[in-house]
Amino acid sequence: EAIEDAINDELANRPDLLPFFDTSREEGFFVKSLENVQGDERDTIIISVGYARSPAGILSFNFGPLNQEGGWRRLNVLVTRAKWQTILVASFRSHELDGVNPNNRGATALRNFIAYAEEGCKLPPEPAMATDRETNDFEDGVASALRDRGLTIDQQVGASYYFIDMAVRDPRVSTRY
Repeated sequence: EAIEDAINDELANRPDLLPFFDTSREEGFFVKSLENVQGDERDTIIISVGYARSPAGILSFNFGPLNQEGGWRRLNVLVTRAKWQTILVASFRSHELDGVNPNNRGATALRNFIAYAEEGCKLPPEPAMATDRETNDFEDGVASALRDRGLTIDQQVGASYYFIDMAVRDPRVSTRY
């Protein structure tokens, strides 16, 4: 309703935009909730995340239908409705949802979709991980000396076809190098 009200207010001041909102047009403009968008396709879909921080600055992780069983499926349907372009409007960044319960697939999917949009619609790179590739005596000696100094070392770390002989784990965040 807030979106429809804002559009109506703007149309009152911009009659030149009225033809774009003509309801008799084939595949005309619509505003629908997440639950009601299934089956509709348009050239461009604007997704407005209608959740924001409270006046006290608190961001609740209650995302209505997304938090319900199968909510992630609804988001999946929504983000596939555009033929050419999807525009995302949100008042917060993906990192602000880092605290969502990982078992909440809907909220996790929302966080990941926002991150995808922030990265210019590029998928994240494969995570670097230690492999069982062969090492040589020099690498083993250097790794041993660094471990003796208290560092956590992984050898032959890589993603895809690129490998680093050894990587030092961040002592503050052990999942990072």
